[in-house]
Amino acid sequence: MKRIVIAGRPNVGKSSLFNRLVGRKVAIVDDHAGVTRDHVESTLHLEDSCYVSLVDTAGFQNNVTTTASGLESIITRNLLNLINTADLILFTIDARSALTSDDLDIATMLRKSGKKVIVIVNKSEGKHHININDICGFGFEARIFVSAAHGIGIHEIRAAIFNHVSWLTVPQEDVESPGITSDTRSISLSIIGRPNVGKSTLFNNMVGFERVITSNIPGTTRDSIAYTFTYKDTLIKLVDTAGIRKRTNIQDSIEELSVTESINAIKRSDVILLVVSAEQPMEKQDLTIAKTAIDYGKPLILVFNKIDLVNDYKEFEAEMKYLTSKTLSDVDGLKISYISALKKKEDIKRILDDVVHTYRLWNTKIGTHKLNKWLAQSTANHIPPISRHGRRLKFKYITQIKTRPPTFNLFCNIVEDIPGSYIRYLKNTLREKFSLYGVPIQLHLIKSFNPYHKKTHS
Repeated sequence: MKRIVIAGRPNVGKSSLFNRLVGRKVAIVDDHAGVTRDHVESTLHLEDSCYVSLVDTAGFQNNVTTTASGLESIITRNLLNLINTADLILFTIDARSALTSDDLDIATMLRKSGKKVIVIVNKSEGKHHININDICGFGFEARIFVSAAHGIGIHEIRAAIFNHVSWLTVPQEDVESPGITSDTRSISLSIIGRPNVGKSTLFNNMVGFERVITSNIPGTTRDSIAYTFTYKDTLIKLVDTAGIRKRTNIQDSIEELSVTESINAIKRSDVILLVVSAEQPMEKQDLTIAKTAIDYGKPLILVFNKIDLVNDYKEFEAEMKYLTSKTLSDVDGLKISYISALKKKEDIKRILDDVVHTYRLWNTKIGTHKLNKWLAQSTANHIPPISRHGRRLKFKYITQIKTRPPTFNLFCNIVEDIPGSYIRYLKNTLREKFSLYGVPIQLHLIKSFNPYHKKTHS
């Protein structure tokens, strides 16, 4: 697909424009300058079979050199690379302020690039402080006055993009990955964890190139960044998320938005990769994040990163297996990987194999006959206790009502008196019998119907 890049200095409304064009909130928007760091990319459907790739970028600042070290220079290099790969650039400026030196430097850079440029004058719903003659001085013929916040001028931008790229665009079915059919399995996979545990480094290793910015500065990633690739005839939509800290430690509105988007990524996912630092393994916040995923019914794969910093690998492995079996019993038997995302990349294939396997378990459908045979055997091996009123608990029937996660209705004569320990016993034996390791199991207890209870005679 053709690539349309939104460029401009910080805080001119690039992310708001991006969200308006794609029709949903993808990029984080905030009044602070410099919120966007990684570029955010999404497919934009224009007309009929015309699709383009729309890219939101970080704000350009002329006082940052690409040769310098640090986060700002990495962001600038990333922006320049995106401009070089663009088919069309939406140069966004702010109508509420006079042109700045950053605006002029970007205009000069875009002229030198030789790319087709449309000037987008954003925030045009009120009084203008920008000089129209100065805009003409950029040397770009096309300009559109818009208000991304109010949805003004969006149709004009879409029409301008379509007029530029439609003759170069092929139907959507022709641009899909080779070998992908309607029957191809598709898995949404999110990488989550605390800040600075190596999520972005793992993401880059999995996609095979430096898609997201990595830094040893906690909180570098803000937006949730997605990239789709094929692995063994399976389409993997991989999502890198911002680090999730304790609510009490969140310092500003931007981090709050980032954490919210990370939680939303968990909700939308099929499988979760929980990355934990081997330097500080299984802290309370790690368990809180894991519980969040489990509560949403998502299967977990645990990835201990920075394993090269551990002195005794065998001892560490044994300790983590014991700890996870005790603290994450709701997904008992989950897959665990021990990696160094920074130094070793050969573990990626094994992690992806675990993802495909776990996804298959999450979609498991068990026949009613097999379930009731298991129930009879389990209740015979461990006889249900007596209720508070002296009656024996009796489990009558079980059936699976849905997958993703495997969910069951279990009918019993006295639901309110079933001890939690017996419910855990049933879940554990159900998991072992049908190999549902690493996925949450939902067991709904339903009071069985007694046809003779309060029966009236006519």
